[in-house]
Amino acid sequence: MGIEDSEQTRRIKKRLTLTDSKSVRAALCKLARQYYNNEIPDSKIRNLIYNLNSILQADKFINLESELTSKFDQLERLVNGTGGTVIDPKDIDTPYAQNLKKQLAHEQRINEDLQSDILDMKRQLAGIRTDTPSVDGD
Repeated sequence: MGIEDSEQTRRIKKRLTLTDSKSVRAALCKLARQYYNNEIPDSKIRNLIYNLNSILQADKFINLESELTSKFDQLERLVNGTGGTVIDPKDIDTPYAQNLKKQLAHEQRINEDLQSDILDMKRQLAGIRTDTPSVDGD
């Protein structure tokens, strides 16, 4: 036996990268090319595709479940009154919203002025009542 016969060629194990949707698509395309070129037997490609499909369905379910849970939590906060209003930040800086803010500030100033006027009138009324002699006592 020669040296060449005693050396065994090692087969390099290749892994499929499944970190994101782009890499999963690339892995599926690679498998399809290998199958088309008769590099992978029918049973192996069937099992690989089935396993990848199962993994993708599980990931899809997990993402959907977490999204639904967060939406339910948000709805629960809104129903209980603990959540704030849901306003898109882009809507806050519109000219219409700015005009409404100015109107609200103006109305609040008017309201404060009216409340102070009412308090002054109540004090004046209380002073008039104490200055007026009673009919029964005099």
